[in-house]
Amino acid sequence: MELRELTDAERLALVGLAKVVVRADDELSAGEQAALDELASAVGSDVFMRSVDEAMGRFRSPDAVWKYCKTIDRQQARDLIFAALCALALPEGTSREESAALSRLRRLWKVKRPAQ
Repeated sequence: MELRELTDAERLALVGLAKVVVRADDELSAGEQAALDELASAVGSDVFMRSVDEAMGRFRSPDAVWKYCKTIDRQQARDLIFAALCALALPEGTSREESAALSRLRRLWKVKRPAQ
């Protein structure tokens, strides 16, 4: 499965969660910006920007994003979104806050840890 294959609802969760992860440590690094650009390209830039616009209007707080994420039930999409968010958090190393957000999502979505 590829990011372009996410449903509108799954893509909205991806965008909302990307905002949560990027803002977790209160800064957007150059590496995170580059990763966001790659994410937009992988999804499709126009589609990604429409999802960003929708997310900005719909998610007034991180709690709203977390509540919405409970509606995403396709495990393959959950795993793909989680992997994309991990890649987003990694460019300059994952902060404690970013790690906490990713851990919360892993538990919520029951994402299995990759083999070491």
